[in-house]
Amino acid sequence: MRNTSEHVKAIQAGNCPVVSLAYVPHNPSSTLGAAGILAGTLRNCYFIYNANLSEFVPYQIQLPEGSLTSMSFDPLSRHCLFSYRPSQSIPRTRHMVCELSLQENVDGRSCESKVLHSFYGSNVHRLLSRSMLYPHPGVPGKSIVCAGDESTKTVKLWSTESGAEVQTLPPLTSPPLDFTVVPVPGNVHYLGTLTDHNIIYYQWQ
Repeated sequence: MRNTSEHVKAIQAGNCPVVSLAYVPHNPSSTLGAAGILAGTLRNCYFIYNANLSEFVPYQIQLPEGSLTSMSFDPLSRHCLFSYRPSQSIPRTRHMVCELSLQENVDGRSCESKVLHSFYGSNVHRLLSRSMLYPHPGVPGKSIVCAGDESTKTVKLWSTESGAEVQTLPPLTSPPLDFTVVPVPGNVHYLGTLTDHNIIYYQWQ
């Protein structure tokens, strides 16, 4: 029976507001094989390891400094996408695809990240928007990075296989804010794009 009168567990993961959450399923063959939750804050990201049914242990992921805007986890590749606002040192929007690993060392466990690809957008990122990492509909085992470009009001797609930009979709009437993939029968995939007034669908061909 569902009980929503109180929470089951409260987990402290840093002091900054949380901007993204993602569940990581158990996979012993992965570098991040443990099950847990990824929690992205404005300044950091944490892997909250599900040690058992009642114990959750947060580990701060070693990432470059910056203002994190969103985080996306692809359960097939088990890679994670981190998106950052422009800064003085890097004056463009940055999208990093990383491989995460839970390491044992003399001080205990630590969660580390290895940057596989870095993609860059425009020098404007004022709105609260989310990028997405998802399985490539046409290339099994590969992934696509999908992100909005605020200054041009476009959607940009990058391939994690080649590291190159795949496509820039036609400009919208307002900047894209969020994305989702909609699979339908017949091996057809749609990309749902949210703006401030509309949900726009594109078909992957």
